[in-house]
Amino acid sequence: MTSLSEGYEVSIHDSILEVEAEWSVLAPFNLFFSVDYLRLVEKYPPTGIRPFYAVLYKDLKPVGLFYFQYKFIRLGESLRFDSSGSHSFSLSVRKFIADKVNMPTLICGNTLLTGTYGYHFTPEIDSKLYSGLIATVSAHVNDYLESRNLTKGLVLIKDVRSEDHLNFESFTKFEVQPEMTLYLKDDWQTLNDYFDAMKSKYRIRARRAFKKMSGVDTVEFGISDIEKYNTEINSLYQNISQEAGFNLFTLHPLYFLALKETFGDRMKFLACFKDGKLLGFYTALHNYNHLDAHFLGYDYTANHDHQLYLNMLYGLVKLGIENRCEKVIMSRTALEIKSSAGAVPENLVLFLKHSNPLVNRTVPPLLSILTPKVKWKRRDAIQVRY
Repeated sequence: MTSLSEGYEVSIHDSILEVEAEWSVLAPFNLFFSVDYLRLVEKYPPTGIRPFYAVLYKDLKPVGLFYFQYKFIRLGESLRFDSSGSHSFSLSVRKFIADKVNMPTLICGNTLLTGTYGYHFTPEIDSKLYSGLIATVSAHVNDYLESRNLTKGLVLIKDVRSEDHLNFESFTKFEVQPEMTLYLKDDWQTLNDYFDAMKSKYRIRARRAFKKMSGVDTVEFGISDIEKYNTEINSLYQNISQEAGFNLFTLHPLYFLALKETFGDRMKFLACFKDGKLLGFYTALHNYNHLDAHFLGYDYTANHDHQLYLNMLYGLVKLGIENRCEKVIMSRTALEIKSSAGAVPENLVLFLKHSNPLVNRTVPPLLSILTPKVKWKRRDAIQVRY
């Protein structure tokens, strides 16, 4: 336990098992904050990611939880540049700079997920104190890394919601792609109710996409099915992950199986077959009052022929309606097609700082050069009724 100021103390840990009791009591109702999920990620870690945990105490009472991931980031390997519309010289410069950015990074948050999964406070902590406490705890965890013979480098506070109005001194604030969320209406009892709520052009598009699925069967997988098709599942997942604009990791080969074993019916695994061949899959978690879209994979040719991805989005909506969820969180990427399914963007901001004050001065210009500029057109697919 390390003493901070004003009666605060912090304990730092290498395993969720060391803080399971405190975490179970304080964690919010969210599967991705649960001990079960964090234990799963610890047992089946993505490539190159090491977790750390911190508990904040006020007058010896636990009042805050913090989840960190430590990763040596090689930006040239993780960042893919879209060459369309870019000047070749400018693109070459950006690639050159990215190849030189190789450094250890402490991430307050979870790189597997979109959203604020790095910290949680009890209601007795004034939200005005959040920024200072998060920055202080992050600094102490960074010092703890050195005691474990790990090199300090960047500190990244991931996916802070704009409405939380947090700010961090000496950190550089930046934005990436927003989180896309579809809010489900109370009167949507079936998927047809959802389609009826669409503007005509998007409803026609949905019906056309459905027809493209002729001959494709979508079935829900259980544990034995995931075991049977595990090799094909991971191959299809890597099809997508390797083409992502920014990708820090590869999932453990047993991640999907462990997720199903851990969460049972709360974890939905839908597989698309044609003529006995697995063409693609998508996953989601029924996370209390909402549905979280999770990882997916598909064959690119099959996606073109059958509009698999768009039909997967509609499949997520169907799951959300059937489980009486308030919303479907569709994560980042593919912003325009998700908005055509009715999702709306919700901005998340990130904060970055280098542990070395001199190097930290280079962070703002580097972010300006390297942060992908995503241009997309928002589609308001759902009719607004007054």
